[in-house]
Amino acid sequence: MAKRKRSIEEPEFIPVSQGDAPGEVDIDANQPAIFANQDNRSYLIEFWDRDKKARADVTILLGPFATITVYPDPNNRSGKGTLHYEILDGPPSEPKKRKKDGAGGHVIVIGNS
Repeated sequence: MAKRKRSIEEPEFIPVSQGDAPGEVDIDANQPAIFANQDNRSYLIEFWDRDKKARADVTILLGPFATITVYPDPNNRSGKGTLHYEILDGPPSEPKKRKKDGAGGHVIVIGNS
């Protein structure tokens, strides 16, 4: 296993609850971020580059009552700057319920006709 190039600081705890997502969050480049969802809604966490000009190609789903920890790159030797995250409302937490009897509106016939 490769040695770490620099030390990682104590994590920053970021609570998300009651639909009051903090919106934009800036964290020191040496600091992990703990996103803790404290309600039954889902949120999306977007990752941005250091210049806040481009988003990463992935977005993380923070599900109901879930917690995720994001670590900075330990190979970033300088460890300078900030990491930028944006927290947005996510998709509904519960899937839509299907209608009974012919939920899709189509009929499937099995057997000889």
